Amino acid sequence: MMYRQFSATLRRSLEEFKPLEREVARLQRRIEEAQNEKAAKESRNELKSVMQKLAQLEDDYGATATELRRTQ
Repeated sequence: MMYRQFSATLRRSLEEFKPLEREVARLQRRIEEAQNEKAAKESRNELKSVMQKLAQLEDDYGATATELRRTQ
């Protein structure tokens, strides 16, 4: 029973990380493809914000997204 509960908690935590990781990838592509410095700067600011959210989740769970994926 405890294993199932742990597994469910792990799955829920990964579901929180996935959208943020997709957003990071999207913003990184946008920065690389930016036509002007203003667009790149805006994307970098958004990326910084998303990375802070990701770092907060990692801090809350006590593990990085990569470590959580490995345990699943």
